[in-house]
Order: sequence, then C-alpha cells, then structure tokens
Amino acid sequence: RLGGDSITAIRVISLLQKNNIFCTARHILKYKTPHLIAQHIEMKDGCDEYESIEGQVDLLPIQSFFFDELNMDMFTQEFILKANMLLDISILQEAFNELANVHDMLRVVYRVDGNNNPVQEIRPKNSHVCEIKEYSITDEDNFDERFKDIFIESFTSINLESNLIEISLIHHKDISYIELLYSFKCSQR
Repeated sequence: RLGGDSITAIRVISLLQKNNIFCTARHILKYKTPHLIAQHIEMKDGCDEYESIEGQVDLLPIQSFFFDELNMDMFTQEFILKANMLLDISILQEAFNELANVHDMLRVVYRVDGNNNPVQEIRPKNSHVCEIKEYSITDEDNFDERFKDIFIESFTSINLESNLIEISLIHHKDISYIELLYSFKCSQR
C-alpha cells in the first residue's frame, strides 16, 4: 500500500540478511505483509555453503559454437597483473585454490569422445587445477625477452585434457607480476 517495488524489496532483503534472515524478493512481492512474509522466511546460521557442480556438464551454446563452428586450433586469453611488492607464492597458490573451489569453470577440462565431440567435465572441489610457477628476472637478464620466454613456456604446457590454466609469478626487482594464461587448445579434434 505504501508503493513497494522490487528495489524496496531488495533493500529489505539486505537488512534482513544482516540479521541472518533469508528472504527473497519473490516472498516480499507475493506475500506483501510482514506477517505472511515471516511465515515463509528461513533463519540462517552464518553464510550459505556453496554447492559446487562436478562431473560431466553439457556445453553452453557459445561453447558449442566455439568447438563446432569456429573450428579453431587455439584460443588464448592472457592477463598480467603487476604488484608493487614481492608476493608470496604459497599465499597466491592458496588464494587461487580457494577461487577454483567456488568458480566451477576454473576446474573444467575437456576431452573428445568416441564420436569426436567435445565433452566438458568439471573436476571436484579441491582438485589441483594448476601449480603456480615462480620465476625471477635479474638485472642481467633482458626483461622483455625473459618475460616472452616464460609466456611461451606457459603457452606450450597447456593441455585441453588436463589443464587450461597456467599461472606464473614473476619477480623483478621489488615488483611481482602474475601472468595468467587461460587457453583452449582444440587441435586434438
């Protein structure tokens, strides 16, 4: 009656979640009164546990297009992050492992079935996705050439059926670079 809408519902939901009360916008918009809404909400103890997906999963349309229509031998994305400090590889490895546990697609591998069709499989949580490799580039090295060599080494070690991600931690002076390479190698088809 006071002109509630979905934005107002989201604000109410946010306030309720701060008190560990779970409610959806659908609850608020459907039941409308606090009394009726209260009958359909749940109390929670802390954070919701993330339910991961594992096992064989159908390809999304864009993935099918990539594999079938484009018939590409390689698709690669490279990201380079610069930190103005020296990073600890063990902390970086632990952070990436946790990230892979909550982002299922970081644990995906592909194989080709007997009919020459790509099959997507998501490995279980706590699977070892990639081992971060650590490098140091000294003042005596040609920085650009050494960085290029590390990229080529990462690029050639990616395998469609075992690892689609390579991460390198590269130290130079008091700076660390994180090079993340994500790739699809489709030449096995």
